[in-house]
Amino acid sequence: MTPPPGPEPSWGVLAPWDYGHFILGLSGRAVALNNFGTWHPGFARKTLILLEGSPARAAAEMDALGLRYIVTTWPTDVVSNAAKALHLDSASWAPVLPIGDGLPVSGPGSLVERTMDARLFVRDGRPYEFDAPADRAALRRFRKIWEMPMSPDEPFPDAKLFELLPVASGP
Repeated sequence: MTPPPGPEPSWGVLAPWDYGHFILGLSGRAVALNNFGTWHPGFARKTLILLEGSPARAAAEMDALGLRYIVTTWPTDVVSNAAKALHLDSASWAPVLPIGDGLPVSGPGSLVERTMDARLFVRDGRPYEFDAPADRAALRRFRKIWEMPMSPDEPFPDAKLFELLPVASGP
């Protein structure tokens, strides 16, 4: 007989669903999404965080769901696959223009570039000049704590891990 289920963890990890079992097996940490994809409870709500264009809304949703960490990967894979899984207009979410560093994107301010996945993976959380003050404040809460190199000759790592820091309390 197995032991009874324990209490829910106080925090979890958000990552593209195909990383879920790997993260759980390697770290033992609760994951928001896993390889069961759209069958996973709350799949749409959690996946939309990766596509969210407002860092303030993304951080608020992560707080509401008890998600303390977010793993980001190549937006060309994550964004278009998430849009397809959520039955969004895939053409609007497809990266189309290559930029100097080799990562195809649609340009600053596009749906792809504004996603949390792209903002954290490509820009390490640096705000755009057009970001509202609330979005700039939210981006300061994301602290990069790790990245996994793909190979020595690749321009980008395979994945990056960010911690969502608690909201700073006033004096």
